[in-house]
Amino acid sequence: MKKILFTLFLLSAAMTSMAFDWKPQPNEKLRTDMIAYAETVLRYAKGSAAEPIIRDFVARQKYIADEQPYAWISETHQLVETLKNMYPPKIDDKYFETQMRRHALRLLDYPLHVDNRSKDINAAELEAYNQATNTYLANSRKQVLQWLEQPAPPQGIVDICLIYNMGYLIRTSERTFAIDIRWAGTEAEAQTIAEHADCIFVSHPHGDHYTPMLLKAFEQAGKPVVLPAATLPGFTPSKPAVVIDNTILTARMVAGIEVRCLHGAQEVGVNDSVPNNVYILTFDGWTMLHQGDNENIPIQKKLIDMPVCNLIFAPAWNNIQELLRPAMEAEDADVKPMYFFPTHQNELEHVVRHRESYWELFNRKDRMGNPDFKYPPFVLMDNGESFQISK
Repeated sequence: MKKILFTLFLLSAAMTSMAFDWKPQPNEKLRTDMIAYAETVLRYAKGSAAEPIIRDFVARQKYIADEQPYAWISETHQLVETLKNMYPPKIDDKYFETQMRRHALRLLDYPLHVDNRSKDINAAELEAYNQATNTYLANSRKQVLQWLEQPAPPQGIVDICLIYNMGYLIRTSERTFAIDIRWAGTEAEAQTIAEHADCIFVSHPHGDHYTPMLLKAFEQAGKPVVLPAATLPGFTPSKPAVVIDNTILTARMVAGIEVRCLHGAQEVGVNDSVPNNVYILTFDGWTMLHQGDNENIPIQKKLIDMPVCNLIFAPAWNNIQELLRPAMEAEDADVKPMYFFPTHQNELEHVVRHRESYWELFNRKDRMGNPDFKYPPFVLMDNGESFQISK
């Protein structure tokens, strides 16, 4: 308990100068902030296997700062990868292992918040960012493909793999399906995903939630493609797709999955709203909810009348408490397992201010930082990682 209180004190002190929205920073400031935070993590990790690794990292970054001012970008990624392997995904219990995992993901914020879109960025800094980020994304895609080759889990277990920051592959002993996958790999890799999965769902037509190439691969494999509209930018089905463009409270079967849907929208009231499906999917004894980026918050109140959602995937920036509250008030929700997967951290297609950081995830009261809100058990995952849950 003393160690938890100590780390909370350190984190509070380290964050006093930061605003809720991550502001673009020049390289030197971003690197300096990263090192300061790494030193905070080092103090928390005292006596653990991570301590010498972090100590060596901090010492090296200080030593090479002048001669190699951009090396920290890739080397921070490498440190985070090491820490993630040491402290893999688990249900967050606020003790040492999960605190170290939070720290690792907080460190990841820094190299992913280089202001690569600035017209004034130094060419060497941009090259360092691009190389490090492309390596990070390529390695995560490799992890996903390796996950696909693994055997299905035993009955009663659901295996969850995160792709990018909002897409998931869900696998049980009976089936595998995909939802909201942005795939920046090759066409052959897209075909591999389609071969291994039974169907794919798309919540809404934004580029971080689908890839036309992948949808075409599912079509060619004869697998159902479930869409919120008849066509999406870059993808017009050549075969009949499953189009769900209204709210469905009575289950519809797709590839052995009971599909219910709250048909909402993103960008409500801004020009023409973007259609967004909140999918409630029941399969093999599990019910999951995937919010997409729905901003039509009132429709989410209908969750109180839906089957209890065991697995909830939703971006924490998007009025998350207004989604969780009705889900947790559904009949029997208090006696059935429920797990929350906060999503959409570090969306790299967004400007720096809107690359929703892990720092914001835990320090905004409208996200996961409200001590007065009772959150369900939650799991932090990064791109390419997987996690199994059994009932």
